[in-house]
Amino acid sequence: RTAIEMILQAGDGFDRKVLTNKVRSLFGFNRTGANLEAAISGAIAILLEEGTIGEGSTGIKLIELAK
Repeated sequence: RTAIEMILQAGDGFDRKVLTNKVRSLFGFNRTGANLEAAISGAIAILLEEGTIGEGSTGIKLIELAK
């Protein structure tokens, strides 16, 4: 979850495949196997459900909360 948030803070939104690849690379993996894919997809799903991130036509982005 933290890796996803870090990547999204540094960018302007990514589609799922690109975001998954960036998370994979951050952890030092050369390819995304089934277990890693499931873990990253699950974390994305939880963050979407919580409203921490959102997905639209421009990709997945952090939701900026009013302070």
